[in-house]
Amino acid sequence: MRRVSSVTELTSTKIADLARYWEGKRGSRPMPLWRDIDPSEIKPLLPHLLVSRYEWNPFRVRYALVGTWLAQFAGGDFTGRYLDELDFSGEDTDWLSHHRRFIAEARPAFGVCRFLTQSGLERDYESGMFPIAGEDGTVARALGIEDFARGVEVKADETVIAPSPVHKG
Repeated sequence: MRRVSSVTELTSTKIADLARYWEGKRGSRPMPLWRDIDPSEIKPLLPHLLVSRYEWNPFRVRYALVGTWLAQFAGGDFTGRYLDELDFSGEDTDWLSHHRRFIAEARPAFGVCRFLTQSGLERDYESGMFPIAGEDGTVARALGIEDFARGVEVKADETVIAPSPVHKG
């Protein structure tokens, strides 16, 4: 993963929309609580969302929710599964280390990730992770979102659809 410092370095409007939503829910606090998040308020983003829950002793990452778009491109729904049970070897990201760093920093994290498709093609996608506090104020969950860069649409069969023209206006 190539980390970027801000959502403004990404092209996904979906990630930008979630960043604005998270900021609004956070208010003056370091991060919102889970009860502050209302899925009905971000309905168009749901297929791209990923909710991770953290467990301690030993540290594990459990995927509490995997949106339909994510499941489609991952090759299956991994809701309820643990990170250490899954094979993300086609990706360029050490997700366990990424989650540990995310928890330690307790602030949103953004990046451009690369994965290798079953047919051997490399694809980039953009991601954002937003910390959600537990009752004790520490990071208890991650509200994640993934999307392809604006202007590129990829179908589940890995076909690249002609990039959308960029309109400046």
